[in-house]
Amino acid sequence: MDSRFINVQANSKLKSRRNIIFLAFLVICIIVILVINKMNMNYQAKLLSTKNINEEVFEAVPDFTAYTTKSAVLTYNVETLQVDESKATITGWLVNLDDLEANGNTYIFINDNFYPCQIISRKDVAEKYDDSAYEVSGFSCEIDVSNWLNQAYPITLCSINKKDKIIYQILIDDELQN
Repeated sequence: MDSRFINVQANSKLKSRRNIIFLAFLVICIIVILVINKMNMNYQAKLLSTKNINEEVFEAVPDFTAYTTKSAVLTYNVETLQVDESKATITGWLVNLDDLEANGNTYIFINDNFYPCQIISRKDVAEKYDDSAYEVSGFSCEIDVSNWLNQAYPITLCSINKKDKIIYQILIDDELQN
């Protein structure tokens, strides 16, 4: 038999094995991706189930018409007030010295609407007031201003006691200029 024929036949079997191995590798990769995707979907469904949902993150703005407005000693510091065409960002800290329950529930009232703030840990504020309860005093709020008129808007910081339905407010010195 011609040695060229044997060599071609051996190369052909080798290429066929490589193709089968490559195809098997692709099938395994696809299966792994599908399994990971299914696990991720199951995890997301479990995370968003009503038993495990973090109500603070997904909570709608409460109906503040049922709340009482009271006076309190509020101290604050607005560290960032940035506005562009579509959004305003306000960050800083707010401390309610009279109602510890209201700390960490910060809203911004502007343009006749309440906007919930994301709470930021502020150990420096807790140390300043020598009370760990004030560690939740930091806030960050992004507000969609894309449809607002081009004018100045007064900004009110609100400390909310949700348990007793009390609003504490302080009008800050800065205005949001859109």
